[in-house]
Amino acid sequence: MKARLSAADVDRFYMALMRLLRSYQFRDRDRQVICGISVTQCYALDFLAHEKRLTIDQIARKLALNKANASRAVAALESIGAVSRVRDPANHRMHRIEATVQGVKLHERITDGLKREYARRLQTYGSSFANRVAGLLDELADLARR
Repeated sequence: MKARLSAADVDRFYMALMRLLRSYQFRDRDRQVICGISVTQCYALDFLAHEKRLTIDQIARKLALNKANASRAVAALESIGAVSRVRDPANHRMHRIEATVQGVKLHERITDGLKREYARRLQTYGSSFANRVAGLLDELADLARR
């Protein structure tokens, strides 16, 4: 049987979630924060590590930025050798951006560090709790997209 939630429980959850979201949403997207790259560059690298090749327009949409700002983030990643531009075989005027071996290693270093920190925090709660929280976060993300 599921325990009833009080209004105070829901209130506390709401306040904690808003605090977390604001921490991520309002941080300086251009400040160097993780392994020498900005939050924006980190997100762009994450998309490229998972989706392999994207255009600047696709990256801009995923980052909720205009094309010029997305292009600057990609150029910064390109300047450190984390990404490269590849001509699209179907349209030679278009370039696709992809993570280089160095970029994939940087992405792994960033995500491994974050995962270690999350594991340290979750350790006291156990696997069942971690999976329930992950499920809740997925549901909240889906709700936010609607």
